[in-house]
Amino acid sequence: MLEYLQPVYPLFLLLSVVVGLALVAKVLINLISDKQSQNNFPYTKKESVMTPSEQKYFRKLEQQHAQTHFIFCQVALGRIINTTDQKNFYTYWNKINKKSIDFVLVDKRTLQTVKLIELNDYSHNSLKRKQRDEYLQKICEAAGVELEFDNRE
Repeated sequence: MLEYLQPVYPLFLLLSVVVGLALVAKVLINLISDKQSQNNFPYTKKESVMTPSEQKYFRKLEQQHAQTHFIFCQVALGRIINTTDQKNFYTYWNKINKKSIDFVLVDKRTLQTVKLIELNDYSHNSLKRKQRDEYLQKICEAAGVELEFDNRE
């Protein structure tokens, strides 16, 4: 009936078996990895949202501003500042959204952002961090938001 296929039949059979085994292996691997991913979440709670020096500074800010301001810590810059360039919105948004500010003072009465504070600890001595701080300063100046760098720890 299909005698012209007879010479390639063993090759076709071998290829079919290999493809079949590959599919079975893929299904088994997916089942195992799905089961592991459902039971394996590689996360743990941090001790605090602030470093010890940030905690100490937070207490000082509370003493100075608790009556008039809310004090928020580790706030994403994208929650405070927006981009005006709608054409390149995501380009500029991505530049600010992953950056966080150590402390944000918000007026209790108006709920307006009053000041951003970056606590400059030893990590701000690196060249990369200094460049980040300069860039952050330019962003805040352009947006009309006060940014203070405090060297106390």
